[in-house]
Amino acid sequence: RIVGVANVFEATFEIEIRGLTGHTLVKRQVMASCGTGCWGTFEVTIPYSVGSPQPGSVVVYDLSPKNGGVENLRSYPVLLVP
Repeated sequence: RIVGVANVFEATFEIEIRGLTGHTLVKRQVMASCGTGCWGTFEVTIPYSVGSPQPGSVVVYDLSPKNGGVENLRSYPVLLVP
């Protein structure tokens, strides 16, 4: 379960859960309650699968409306459990 606030273009952004080696276990597009110019809330549950407990990360970013490139990349360390 991931909860937070975001101020992103058209209220959409990406969340990835990455495993120990940095590989992406799951990627989802998420929508906040408000878009460009305001802070919107979001809450999402993203299922993932690992074989054993391991350090990982939750990575969030939005995509540029100009060229599709990654913007505002943030990475948060987490412990992933089966």
